[in-house]
Amino acid sequence: MQMIGTCRSVSAFQSQTASGPVPVDPATHVFATGDRFVVHYRPTLPGEVEVYNINPQGIERQIDRVAVAAGQLATLGTYEFRDQKGDEVLRLVMLPCSTEALATTTRDIVRVEDSPAGAGL
Repeated sequence: MQMIGTCRSVSAFQSQTASGPVPVDPATHVFATGDRFVVHYRPTLPGEVEVYNINPQGIERQIDRVAVAAGQLATLGTYEFRDQKGDEVLRLVMLPCSTEALATTTRDIVRVEDSPAGAGL
């Protein structure tokens, strides 16, 4: 998987099976035609993620576009392998925040004044 932009984390793909999602390592797992998967993505900035597939013949095609809030876990997909066999690339491109509503869903963590350190809740 190729990342362009800023993210906090991208988890391993999860293959969708009859018994539910199963975590897999996309660097070593061999996907078969018909396999389905999702991608968990946690961006550091709000915006939109464009998802592109580059097929074994090198043809690139946008397959998804998802609005994401900073710091919040987003699930991209479900995607499915079809047609041609060979190496594929999933490319995620992070675009800047496009709406005020999306920007306001992004949270900050701040220190609460008048709260002694280590006091707990």
